[in-house]
Amino acid sequence: MRSVFMEHLVEDNTEYERFFGTAANCSECGLCELYSCPMGLSPRRINVFLKGRLREKGIDVPKNPAAEARESILFGKAATGRLTARLGLLEYGERHAGDECVEIAPERVRLPFSQHLGKPAIPVKKEGEEVVRGELVAAAAEGALSANIHAGIDGVIERLDEFRAVIRRKGE
Repeated sequence: MRSVFMEHLVEDNTEYERFFGTAANCSECGLCELYSCPMGLSPRRINVFLKGRLREKGIDVPKNPAAEARESILFGKAATGRLTARLGLLEYGERHAGDECVEIAPERVRLPFSQHLGKPAIPVKKEGEEVVRGELVAAAAEGALSANIHAGIDGVIERLDEFRAVIRRKGE
């Protein structure tokens, strides 16, 4: 944010990437401008602008598949109650979101293998197989935008096709 005032002065692509390349990591969730920024700034809008400028300049910022959160992440968390108020959601219930933990134990879960954009994950399990919570059910398609799909409950794969799996909770 502090460097944006001089964005138009940086001509060298290597320097431009050094100054503004981290904008490519912004997921554009909007939390920074909606809640977290104590100065009322709009880092999301700036990052969107900078990502566009990086593209215009032909600068492809390398992605880091092993990225780790900075230690400072611990200081930027959003308090759920305040965030709920800022989003105008208090009118939908007297309780603040997150004030009460409710355990949900569905009998069945449905796992879609397509996560909006990209290619569906490829099943690695078979119908009738037992799975434990967290176990890989479908692997991300190679060479494409895709996501690994994991079991959310312990159970048995009741139905499975190329698009989804249905897991039935194991009797206790």
